[in-house]
Amino acid sequence: MRTAATLLCLLTLSLSASPQAIRTTTVNQIDQYAKSIDRIAGRRKEPDLIIADVSDYETDQPKWQRFKSSAELETFRETTETYTIANNWRAKGKIVASLFTIFSPSGDWAQYVTHYFRPDGTAAKVTTEMRTFNGDYIIIRNMYFDVKGRLLKRTSKYLDLTSKKPKKPTAEMLDENSEFYKAEYYKTVVALPFHSLTKTNL
Repeated sequence: MRTAATLLCLLTLSLSASPQAIRTTTVNQIDQYAKSIDRIAGRRKEPDLIIADVSDYETDQPKWQRFKSSAELETFRETTETYTIANNWRAKGKIVASLFTIFSPSGDWAQYVTHYFRPDGTAAKVTTEMRTFNGDYIIIRNMYFDVKGRLLKRTSKYLDLTSKKPKKPTAEMLDENSEFYKAEYYKTVVALPFHSLTKTNL
């Protein structure tokens, strides 16, 4: 009887929990998952897959190329710069993290877009970090998704580029749809623009 009463009490509590509480729990779980992937990546000397867009900066058509190592990519960049680089990490043969590094020829800004993928290939979290000399800002945004790609939560943080302390954003910085500050990201592994190059036998 006591066990049945306890179960009934737990069921009542779970049914009465607010959607916000349930969502927060999910987001916390995603953060823990992302940290576990960071640990995996941190233990590797090299990313499992190194891919870069070797097309001209002004072209709208990317040309993705896979490199055997960071050293091979750096040698390539001595003669041909690559303004978008994607480092990828695998777990149990599947891509679980993809970090895009994007920058301009002038070097006045750089953007980092980190994807954390679930084992089923869906994005659990995407973190974007823009570093720009335009106002000397670091803009960090986190987006959390469920398995159907629906947005669970979005956060934004604005820091001073030099001191790394919180900094009040301008109206321009707050505009997440700005063509400059908007980050391109992918909700599934198969949507990655270089997915055809991720096969292990290439």
